[in-house]
Amino acid sequence: MPTFSTLRRDADEFVAHTRFAEALRGQTILITGATGLIGATLVRCLCALNQAHALGLRLLLPVRSVEKARRLLPVDCGLLFQSSLSELSATCPAQGVDYIIHGAAPTASKSFVAQPVETLDAIFNGTRAVLDFRSEEHTSELQSLREIS
Repeated sequence: MPTFSTLRRDADEFVAHTRFAEALRGQTILITGATGLIGATLVRCLCALNQAHALGLRLLLPVRSVEKARRLLPVDCGLLFQSSLSELSATCPAQGVDYIIHGAAPTASKSFVAQPVETLDAIFNGTRAVLDFRSEEHTSELQSLREIS
């Protein structure tokens, strides 16, 4: 696990080199997978960007465990709410999501070996649920972290 100083340095670098900060002013972003390595790093970076530029950026963070998320993420970094992906439409506390960044997925190699069909099914169904939510919310952008690499 990276140290706090490394995480802070990464967030500071993100803030210093991000050219799209103004495009995020007043926007609402829903991020799935916020307690995973990539998702948590993204949340930290967006929180730092929001604080540095007073963007009024609103992060919605559906998580399986609010308690775990509170241990991993900065205080007041976003609105944490307990939800599975299939329950997003019913549990999301806000209307008007501008962007969705979908990073939630099983990552344990053991799952892919021991239960490959069930693991891929969870990925497929989770993505379908996020797409359904996007359709219902009329969200303008959806980005899957699996597409970024």
